[in-house]
Amino acid sequence: MGSLLYMLPLGSPWFQWDENHNAQRTLGILAQDSSNIVIVGDKGCGKTALSFQAAVSMATDNRRVMFIRPQVLSRLPLPVHGMPTPEARALQLMKLWYPDHADELVIWCANVHLHPVLPEAIIVDDFDFYIGHSKFVCCPSTFPQQGQRALRIYAVLHKITAFG
Repeated sequence: MGSLLYMLPLGSPWFQWDENHNAQRTLGILAQDSSNIVIVGDKGCGKTALSFQAAVSMATDNRRVMFIRPQVLSRLPLPVHGMPTPEARALQLMKLWYPDHADELVIWCANVHLHPVLPEAIIVDDFDFYIGHSKFVCCPSTFPQQGQRALRIYAVLHKITAFG
């Protein structure tokens, strides 16, 4: 199922489509889409809420989810209206991990194939943090630009999602 359908209530009766819009066709296209998504925005605009909603929705569909962010959540983000809420069963399928720099993330990605159970989805919240926090492994001095660091980390994440 498409990533947007795990974040937004596009199939919910609460969502009102424009009368000239073919909702079923759009939902069908989105359901078939397996693209990765990057959510970009200012601090405090709701990126974590949307990312966590995607994780909860995927776990509600019995998918194993790895939710990665730099710090422990002080409280659960508010759910998106019309979307699944974080119930105990869904939270059991979610693994939350808090690496404090990009190198930990890259090392985990390099060793993910050694895990007995692979996640079906990997969600990285606050990707900007990891772009700016690397010690040495993923971002040697030959890649000083943040854009290049971002591409390198994204490439590693993309490769393991294709592996699983």
